[in-house]
Amino acid sequence: MGTTSGLEHKPGATTLVQRSSSGAAVGTPGKQTLTEQLSAQPATYTVQAGESLAAIAAKLHSTVDALRAANADRLRNFPTKHGTVQGLNPGDIIIVPPGTRPQAATAPAAATAPAAPTAPAAHGSLDRVIDAIAGAAHNAWDFVTGANGAPAAAVDDTAVGPASSAQQAAAPSSGPAPTTPAATASTAGHGAEATAAAPLAELTDAQRGAALSTFLPEELGENDKFGMSKAGRDGAKQRGSWLPAGAIKKAGRGKSGQTYVDSVDALIDDTQLGKEQHEILAAAKDFATAPKTLTAAQAQRATIDWSKAQLTLDGVSLNGDLKARLVAYVRFLAWAGLVTGPTLIGSVMRSPQSAHKLSVAWMFNLGANTASGSTLHKADNRKKLVDSVAASGGSDADGNTWLGANTVAGLVACKGDDDALFAYIKSTAAPEANQVQKQPAIAAEGYTTSAKRHPNVLGGTSVSNHLLGEAVDMFPPFVLNNKFDPLIDAIAMYFGLWRAVKDNASSPEHWHYERLGMPPGAEHAEH
Repeated sequence: MGTTSGLEHKPGATTLVQRSSSGAAVGTPGKQTLTEQLSAQPATYTVQAGESLAAIAAKLHSTVDALRAANADRLRNFPTKHGTVQGLNPGDIIIVPPGTRPQAATAPAAATAPAAPTAPAAHGSLDRVIDAIAGAAHNAWDFVTGANGAPAAAVDDTAVGPASSAQQAAAPSSGPAPTTPAATASTAGHGAEATAAAPLAELTDAQRGAALSTFLPEELGENDKFGMSKAGRDGAKQRGSWLPAGAIKKAGRGKSGQTYVDSVDALIDDTQLGKEQHEILAAAKDFATAPKTLTAAQAQRATIDWSKAQLTLDGVSLNGDLKARLVAYVRFLAWAGLVTGPTLIGSVMRSPQSAHKLSVAWMFNLGANTASGSTLHKADNRKKLVDSVAASGGSDADGNTWLGANTVAGLVACKGDDDALFAYIKSTAAPEANQVQKQPAIAAEGYTTSAKRHPNVLGGTSVSNHLLGEAVDMFPPFVLNNKFDPLIDAIAMYFGLWRAVKDNASSPEHWHYERLGMPPGAEHAEH
């Protein structure tokens, strides 16, 4: 290993000149060699501009916890919009934690490894002499022991000091801060590059979620049945930080390659997101084209449980490109510390029969459908229902009997009085249909309009993308304070994904993902 400022001895290594039991060098009673003197001094390191605690810890092969403990008197508090965080100023000379293992030199016979970042030389001629001797001691010890270490973990580009809002060291807490991914990263596979630290890596999951949340704390009251904080959504819209599904579709649909990326960039640039969020998005954009190696802990969080999902049905399978995009997206979420564990999968493939049944059940679920313009809350649909059941009864062609003969007769009797009709639907027809199935969220039809089966009377209902292998219901356990946070939509766009029904007035869904456009590396055209 070449000379590196501040890395002044090999922790745990025996000096090249052995000590006697009294501590003096053998053959030189009462006197220490210069190497021994160096070993008795604490190793130091000069903080560089642009380095976070995680980056420094990664460079020193230490941990953020150890770095904090060794430099408690040097830590500074820096304000951010979400509170105060700890960090170090560029130029600070800090103590290298005891027991730290500097990067080992690569043996001459091995392939040349990427060089680790080199800190500036220490101040003063004596320091330079000490650095040179320390470097020689490192190389000599590595040669004697045959050490052949991997390259140090790549540092992130998070700035240190008040000049950056992403001073990414956790604020003091009652317990120790977690070890960062960069500090414990290990390469996996032949030729794999070292893992880089993600933005905000030093924060706990809870701190990271609070720092990145688009919804303000006072807006995070009780969520509705779909998990939406309406106050948060409305506040985000007022601040210009909401990403409407329609705008996402317009930005990505029909675009490919760099044109797709540029369009996503433009939409995000027009959205009022915070600096920390933009750092995460820059990392997502980079990860989408150049994925990072995950640590074992990150890989565990990146797991997607497909075990209960129907991936092939009636000769149609989940689109392979959609699945690949979802896998890449979840791997980024795990790498960036945005999820707390594995991701669960809900509905994938559906048959026309099951989709039709879900759609009819949704129409009759008046408790969930509260918007005036949807399902049987709309007068025109109530009239269509009467016409439908009068012509064909309360059953559909798939064999589901939604309404009995007496209920059908009651609907027909109320046809001329809409108030009485709606009251009868609420009191009798809907509860009876709910016994067949009660659907808590919107569901598109299983049949085309021309082949639509009664008693579904929803106008303009298209065939569900779940029938085509073009939709997946997915539930990543986000650290963010609300699963409808627009940051999630912004990240998903870089991986060619969007949540198509997240803005549906009757049934916003944070879990429904579909493909969008053709980002670089996509294999197939979008549906």
